[in-house]
Amino acid sequence: MPADIQNSAEIYGDISQLAMASMRLGFPFGS
Repeated sequence: MPADIQNSAEIYGDISQLAMASMRLGFPFGS
């Protein structure tokens, strides 16, 4: 897998985890 694609996947994973944590805490993510 090219490094740039792998890096993007890792960043997307971090954002997804942050979004789920934020929703659990009651803060809508990105709105």
